Amino acid sequence: MRDHVRWLHGEMDDWVARRLITADEAKTLRDAYPLGERGKPWGPVVFLGLGAAIVGLGIILLFAYNWQAMPKVAKLGTIFAALAAAHGAGVALLLRRPERRLLAEGPFLLGTMLFGAGIWLVAQVYHIDEHFPNGILLWAAGAVAMAWAIPSVPQGLLACALLVSWAATETLQFDRPIHLAAPLIGVLVLPLAVTRRSRVLLAASVPSLLFITVLNAAALSERFIASTLIALAGTVIAVSVLTQERGRFPKASPVLAACGWIPYLLMLFLITFREIAGDALRVVGLVDRSALELTYLFAPPVLCLAAWGLVAAQISRWSAAERRRACPWDYWLVPLTTGLLLLVQFSWNLLRNEQNVWQGAWLIAGAVNGIFLAQAAGLLVRGAREGRLLPTTVGALLLCALAIARFVDLFESLVARGVAFVVVGAALLAAGVLHHKARKSRREVPP
Repeated sequence: MRDHVRWLHGEMDDWVARRLITADEAKTLRDAYPLGERGKPWGPVVFLGLGAAIVGLGIILLFAYNWQAMPKVAKLGTIFAALAAAHGAGVALLLRRPERRLLAEGPFLLGTMLFGAGIWLVAQVYHIDEHFPNGILLWAAGAVAMAWAIPSVPQGLLACALLVSWAATETLQFDRPIHLAAPLIGVLVLPLAVTRRSRVLLAASVPSLLFITVLNAAALSERFIASTLIALAGTVIAVSVLTQERGRFPKASPVLAACGWIPYLLMLFLITFREIAGDALRVVGLVDRSALELTYLFAPPVLCLAAWGLVAAQISRWSAAERRRACPWDYWLVPLTTGLLLLVQFSWNLLRNEQNVWQGAWLIAGAVNGIFLAQAAGLLVRGAREGRLLPTTVGALLLCALAIARFVDLFESLVARGVAFVVVGAALLAAGVLHHKARKSRREVPP
């Protein structure tokens, strides 16, 4: 559609010159079919970033090849000269051609890459035997400083990747969860995405924050993963509702929705299996847990429920049509799921024998299956009624996944399996017909 509008705008000057339309009519057409805000040319940014990264790696390899033969002064001089040259080129481009500030991203990004290489090379020159993840943290600090100084979205992406690498290395390789890493991303990288209104940086920083938090929770106990991820994803979904077409960054809402719904639905589907639900959610001995463990266990659900409380307070001031559009009924299954899992954390401690534990796993899996089915049906029905392809497709895929998972591993009877698939297939056919009618009625509505 955007290409057609761009073509229309390009032709109107010629039409005015040929007197096919008047200037006022051309203005009316431009107002009726606006081009909208042009996005940033990410093609040059991507190629400049890749080029800077590859050049930086090449320079590092050249250093490594001749490193032993170079005296210490030459080594230090080479490192600092390369840093000064890269950043000097970036500053020169920024001052001489401020309207083409994207061209300066390449040299600046190369300088940050060389800064990271310089950390390791200086450590090698002076034989510094240090905990090596600290070098990644120092490199990330340099990227964050550059991201805010320019300011720069590519530098923010590099800083986000380095902070995740630092936290993952400490947790997975040294068994030292870094509980400060997620707040660092939230304080240093996420605000940059908001101030620069960058959907790309937002799409990188929010999943990074979720990943690090869940990784730290898993380091304390693998049974914290499901409830922590669902609660945090539910919080992100609530924020996506709160930011719909509001504030300085209205385009953040779809990004936040994707960052929340994808992990939420994936984890919800996994705990529809009884074995996974029992193993992932069975947290016992709450009295004996440390304060840090209890924080990871209960802070995310409380945060999620508080966020949905804000959603309820905000949409109460909206009209009924706005509420249905911005926050349909199936969205409220998210805080319901979070509340259910919060209740589960307490209920496991009341079960006294294995028979009760087995029955409890069945009850939890059954409740989660019902929520997942309602979630899929809500997306399917809403998308079909509104003639929207994305929710219809997602709802259909979720329904098929649930049908295949449940009616293959639960029912031994071929008749039961057959009936189940007939019902699911009939629901999909009905949704397809409803979707087609909705799209047809939308096309027939006069302008």
